[in-house]
Amino acid sequence: MLKRVLFTLLTILSLQGFLWAQLSEDQLLLDSLDEEPLVEVGAFEEDNKQSLLGQTASINTENWESFYLKALYHQSYRLRLSLTEDQWGIPIGPKNLNNEVTRDLLLSVDYLGQAKIHISNHLFAYARFEYSFTQVWEQGTGGYRNFPTGNLYEAYLQYQNSKIQLQMGGLQMRLGVIDIDSPIDVLNLKNPDKVVHLDREDHKIVTPAAKLSILGIEHSWDFYWGPFQRVSEEDQSVRANLGIKYRMVLDNLDMNFMLFDWFDPDIDFKLEIDDTPTSDTYKEPLYMDVQDTPMAFVAIDLDLTLGDTVIKAETAYFAEKNIYHFDPQRLQEKRLIVLETLNAKQFVFALSVEKKLEKLFIMPVYSYRRLIDVPGNTIIFQYENLTTPKAEKRDLERHQLNGYLEWEFSDEFRMNMLVFSSFPFVMKGISSEWIWGDEDEGSSWKVLLSRVETEKNKLTGLPTILSRVQTSFTASF
Repeated sequence: MLKRVLFTLLTILSLQGFLWAQLSEDQLLLDSLDEEPLVEVGAFEEDNKQSLLGQTASINTENWESFYLKALYHQSYRLRLSLTEDQWGIPIGPKNLNNEVTRDLLLSVDYLGQAKIHISNHLFAYARFEYSFTQVWEQGTGGYRNFPTGNLYEAYLQYQNSKIQLQMGGLQMRLGVIDIDSPIDVLNLKNPDKVVHLDREDHKIVTPAAKLSILGIEHSWDFYWGPFQRVSEEDQSVRANLGIKYRMVLDNLDMNFMLFDWFDPDIDFKLEIDDTPTSDTYKEPLYMDVQDTPMAFVAIDLDLTLGDTVIKAETAYFAEKNIYHFDPQRLQEKRLIVLETLNAKQFVFALSVEKKLEKLFIMPVYSYRRLIDVPGNTIIFQYENLTTPKAEKRDLERHQLNGYLEWEFSDEFRMNMLVFSSFPFVMKGISSEWIWGDEDEGSSWKVLLSRVETEKNKLTGLPTILSRVQTSFTASF
């Protein structure tokens, strides 16, 4: 998917560069004829001069807009070091089959780039990407893995005038107004490792899509189209993922009404593992299937400003939403099926209050998720903690309280912190990020600490505990 988006963008940029180079060469030839003092310009010379442009000479450019390509580029280098210690209460993959504590030490050198090329006054191309060389030491295997990785975060063309805006390519699309734990921000897949370790930087995965906006001061419309869906780990098919959003602005109130038929970011996932005695903690899966499934929903959000306080709310109803369950009988046998996917209706709601002080930003957030008509004989991941499955259909709910703050100690030193707790299934976590400097101005140093913990699983007697310490230094040019 990422290769397809990147190839499309690079092809467009290459064609633009080729055309610009050709026009530049033609202009140099014309300028040289104009500056030649020994040539008397007559009919014959004018014909030769025009013939240098080939077919371009026959195009009437009298009313054309004159514009020179403008390219902007920003690059930075980052050195990252992180230590991760994870223990899962239930086995969710080959590395966690025996519920053992896994420790990974990661060292990465990253190159981050942003490019913006203005093709005209109304059209530009933009790309943001990262290339990394990473070395990981894994305690389970006692060995090192070295690998390069490339991440494309955005790559699109944008056309805009006073009435419309059109974006096409690999997009990051946000729905909802809640900044932390938004239940309706579901248009992009997310990086699961960053999500579970509370790393919010670039946690979304780029999605090939097009977005058309009809602009207005009090009323505006957004139309979304995502042409692809994943049918397996390697293959994609064409499917019309569609969405529409209407925005209305009334004084200090901003409201959005949304209707979508999209693919579910919680992918349809099934993993089968054979738990045979071995000295290694890592076992290759016997069967794994990953695909996208459709998801239809209607949603409303609002943003109300009252002085220096902002109140935000959002709600949605999903006709079908992917959820995960595991079979306790399988969990106690030698052959496992881990987190098989089911579907259920879902109602969600979230509310936040934002308060900005001189050096401090505070934001409490409450979110609510309710699953409707959950199939029987299942135990739903992150909603239930049972020893035996419930036989009947039922509704399940999860409440989560979040607290977020940003504290700016000085122009060069700031921190942010997130804490959360959910119930009735108990899961709590904390993350803290400390930042020195400004990478946009030159360099910055970051330290991220995070920990997530759940109640003990009643089948295994173990809690899930995920911890990470990460530090990075970034230098920009």
